[in-house]
Amino acid sequence: MGTTVPLRSKLPNTGVTIFTTMSRLALEHGAINLSQGFPDFNCAPELIDAVARYMREGHNQYAPMPGPSRCAKRWR
Repeated sequence: MGTTVPLRSKLPNTGVTIFTTMSRLALEHGAINLSQGFPDFNCAPELIDAVARYMREGHNQYAPMPGPSRCAKRWR
Protein backbone atom coordinates (compact mmCIF):
# COMPACT_ATOMS: atom_id res chain seq x y z
CA MET A 1 0.00 0.00 0.00
CA GLY A 2 1.14 3.54 -0.73
CA THR A 3 1.29 6.38 1.67
CA THR A 4 -1.46 8.97 1.78
CA VAL A 5 -0.32 12.50 1.04
CA PRO A 6 -2.62 15.21 2.41
CA LEU A 7 -3.65 17.71 -0.26
CA ARG A 8 -4.35 21.32 0.49
CA SER A 9 -7.01 22.95 -1.68
CA LYS A 10 -6.05 26.13 -3.51
CA LEU A 11 -9.71 27.08 -3.82
CA PRO A 12 -11.00 29.79 -1.51
CA ASN A 13 -13.26 28.71 1.33
CA THR A 14 -16.33 30.61 0.14
CA GLY A 15 -19.04 28.58 1.80
CA VAL A 16 -22.39 28.64 0.03
CA THR A 17 -22.29 30.38 -3.36
CA ILE A 18 -24.91 32.66 -4.86
CA PHE A 19 -25.56 29.97 -7.46
CA THR A 20 -26.42 27.40 -4.79
CA THR A 21 -28.65 29.91 -3.05
CA MET A 22 -30.49 30.92 -6.23
CA SER A 23 -30.96 27.29 -7.32
CA ARG A 24 -32.43 26.43 -3.91
CA LEU A 25 -34.76 29.45 -3.98
CA ALA A 26 -35.95 28.65 -7.50
CA LEU A 27 -36.70 25.08 -6.48
CA GLU A 28 -38.49 26.17 -3.28
CA HIS A 29 -40.70 28.67 -5.12
CA GLY A 30 -41.29 26.70 -8.32
CA ALA A 31 -39.50 29.45 -10.27
CA ILE A 32 -37.45 29.26 -13.44
CA ASN A 33 -33.77 29.23 -12.50
CA LEU A 34 -31.96 31.70 -14.74
CA SER A 35 -28.91 32.02 -12.49
CA GLN A 36 -26.85 29.25 -14.08
CA GLY A 37 -28.00 28.88 -17.64
CA PHE A 38 -31.31 27.24 -16.87
CA PRO A 39 -34.11 26.68 -18.07
CA ASP A 40 -34.30 23.56 -20.19
CA PHE A 41 -36.49 25.03 -22.94
CA ASN A 42 -35.94 27.43 -25.83
CA CYS A 43 -36.20 31.15 -25.35
CA ALA A 44 -38.95 33.16 -27.04
CA PRO A 45 -37.61 34.76 -30.25
CA GLU A 46 -38.85 38.17 -29.03
CA LEU A 47 -36.69 37.87 -25.92
CA ILE A 48 -33.63 36.92 -27.97
CA ASP A 49 -34.21 39.95 -30.22
CA ALA A 50 -34.65 42.28 -27.22
CA VAL A 51 -31.51 40.97 -25.50
CA ALA A 52 -29.47 41.34 -28.70
CA ARG A 53 -30.77 44.91 -29.20
CA TYR A 54 -29.92 45.97 -25.64
CA MET A 55 -26.48 44.35 -25.81
CA ARG A 56 -25.74 46.20 -29.06
CA GLU A 57 -26.74 49.42 -27.26
CA GLY A 58 -24.13 48.73 -24.59
CA HIS A 59 -26.38 47.39 -21.84
CA ASN A 60 -24.25 44.29 -21.32
CA GLN A 61 -22.89 44.59 -17.78
CA TYR A 62 -24.22 43.43 -14.46
CA ALA A 63 -26.35 46.01 -12.74
CA PRO A 64 -24.87 47.75 -9.69
CA MET A 65 -25.75 45.96 -6.44
CA PRO A 66 -28.69 48.32 -5.66
CA GLY A 67 -29.98 47.73 -9.22
CA PRO A 68 -30.11 49.94 -12.28
CA SER A 69 -30.55 53.54 -11.18
CA ARG A 70 -33.89 53.93 -13.01
CA CYS A 71 -35.30 50.91 -11.14
CA ALA A 72 -33.62 51.76 -7.84
CA LYS A 73 -35.17 55.25 -7.81
CA ARG A 74 -38.62 53.82 -8.47
CA TRP A 75 -38.51 51.50 -5.45
CA ARG A 76 -36.99 53.88 -2.90
